[in-house]
Amino acid sequence: MPTLTAPDGTLLVYDMYEAAAPRAAVLALHGWADHAGRWRDVGERLCAAGYSTYFLDLRGFSAQHAPSSPEQALELGKVAAVIEVSEKAWSAGGKR
Repeated sequence: MPTLTAPDGTLLVYDMYEAAAPRAAVLALHGWADHAGRWRDVGERLCAAGYSTYFLDLRGFSAQHAPSSPEQALELGKVAAVIEVSEKAWSAGGKR
């Protein structure tokens, strides 16, 4: 699984399904008591339809470390980091 570094230095894990010629990029966040791996089928289907898709594992789920405070759990830097990755992938024609 690829990782990003959040503004506070925490490694964030995500799954990506990058289309060869993307029509758009989709950023998805899983629900409570879930993780990005459960959405593999959705990612593969969206990718096959031409959508580069990124599923971020929230802190404390799957391979992520648990947050040390409620504020850290709600911190939006993790979302901004994934958006940055998807924008870079999109501007490079969907290729890493």
